[in-house]
Amino acid sequence: MSLSIGKRDIARLAAVMDAEYDSLDEAASAVLAAAWELYEQKANWIVAAQVNWGPEGYLDKADIVDNRVAVGPFGTETQARNAAMDLAFSKQTGEECKSWLVPYHHGTAAAFFKQRADQRKKEAAKADTSQRAKREAALQRRTEFFAANPGALEVPDDIDDEVGDYCYGCGRPLDEKEAA
Repeated sequence: MSLSIGKRDIARLAAVMDAEYDSLDEAASAVLAAAWELYEQKANWIVAAQVNWGPEGYLDKADIVDNRVAVGPFGTETQARNAAMDLAFSKQTGEECKSWLVPYHHGTAAAFFKQRADQRKKEAAKADTSQRAKREAALQRRTEFFAANPGALEVPDDIDDEVGDYCYGCGRPLDEKEAA
């Protein structure tokens, strides 16, 4: 495991152990709760791997249970990435692994999906706000343009009101066959 425990963490656990408790069970529960809280703060990543190739070639899918491993926990993504690279190839057995870095979720499946739903809502609100800001800025630019150029929306009087008697591509007059 690559979790590093610092002096502050040890001091926090020592403070919990030094507190007064009515019974030994209460003291043990308090120390275990503090240690578990520290573990949840530090354990952020797990590496999952699956052996997919050995000296005999690609491994049989029937042995898939024996070919999987989870290594960790790790405190940082870099530590987890290094462990995944160590699993990529074994010089001892000549086996190769596919590996994945997996963020460690401390909680239930329901809590995980609730966290994902909340995150999506925040991202959607942020995207909606940014899109609204872009639309408002474009509207402001158009308003400023038309305020500075009041004749931009007016149709000049010299344009012929008869539509369809000129070629739209080159502007030449059309004869009666072409116009019909």
